[in-house]
Amino acid sequence: MSALDEALRDALRDFVKKSKAVKSGVASNIDLTEYTCTVTEANGAVTENVQLQALKELTTGAVLIPAEGSWVHMLNIGKPDYLVIGIEVLEKVKVTIGDCVLEMDSSGYKISKGGESLQSCLNDLINTINLLTVPTGTGPSGVPINAGDFTAIQSRLNSFLT
Repeated sequence: MSALDEALRDALRDFVKKSKAVKSGVASNIDLTEYTCTVTEANGAVTENVQLQALKELTTGAVLIPAEGSWVHMLNIGKPDYLVIGIEVLEKVKVTIGDCVLEMDSSGYKISKGGESLQSCLNDLINTINLLTVPTGTGPSGVPINAGDFTAIQSRLNSFLT
């Protein structure tokens, strides 16, 4: 961890300790449709519908999804609303800009634009290359002799694109 990372972490920790507007607890009931969760503090107090996204109405922007059971810090943004501002363990990240979407979790990346995924497009490309035939003076050629190499690349791509 860099010195800057440590300084930021320490500053956030100090802010949380001194602030009455920031509370900590364990995240549960994570709603991936509404981008909310429930937070249970160490003293047993329960806060429901804690926002994971700054503005409820947004359809674009970044959302950090905590893992079920991980510790989070939440900031009071006006009674009764709270917003998660710190996460112990991330489960997923989703960034939406216009019709472009990037999602990342432990299974890999999902990148799409206008409903078309990068994985699907790359798979179509490799499948088409594997079927490539070229006209020759004696008729069409066979499929590429290195089709197995393209299939291996396709498997590698599919291991991190979902």
